[in-house]
Amino acid sequence: MALDGLKRFFGGGDAGDDPGPSGPFLEAEGKPSVRLAIDPDREIARVKKLTKDAQARESYISYISALYELVARGDTSPGNIGGLVNGFACKHKLLRDEAGSTLMKLSHHFPEVGGEFFRIMEQEGEEVRLNLIKSIFHDMPPRPTTVGLLQRALTDPGNRVRYFAVDRIRTCEIRELVPQLLEQRKAEVETKMQRFIDFNVALMV
Repeated sequence: MALDGLKRFFGGGDAGDDPGPSGPFLEAEGKPSVRLAIDPDREIARVKKLTKDAQARESYISYISALYELVARGDTSPGNIGGLVNGFACKHKLLRDEAGSTLMKLSHHFPEVGGEFFRIMEQEGEEVRLNLIKSIFHDMPPRPTTVGLLQRALTDPGNRVRYFAVDRIRTCEIRELVPQLLEQRKAEVETKMQRFIDFNVALMV
């Protein structure tokens, strides 16, 4: 499958060449770059040093495998895209945050990744949904995807998911969702959440 902006690079050139990325990478005008280590085994070895938690290791290694298939080979099959979800499920915060940042960047290059975010919001557990929303920052993912995800998260059954949705709407300056914020305030029963919405709306209008 031909993918605009997909480049493959495994190692440097001659000694006189400018140094290049150490492994496969994605680069396209107006999109964030994604650069990986030359060998996924290096990433796996690093994971094993960072955590002894079997679940954290398994989740992140599964994510790494899917990530390399996507970036190096352009594998956008549903099974491989689905494997990226394990990055959000990893229990180790550093690894999870790294995965979240990378996945947000990938969504600029592969619409299928953005589509997977919406599936996560409908079908995955609260912790995975929360980690996805916490990974959203300015222009990551693309704004239409960001708006759709945060609009969905505003009515999520999980209190923490809704809390971070409100926070990200403000920090990403999504003013078009202020009416939805005000509607959600009416639906909230906890005073703390109502005040949090009021505080964030006040900073946006």
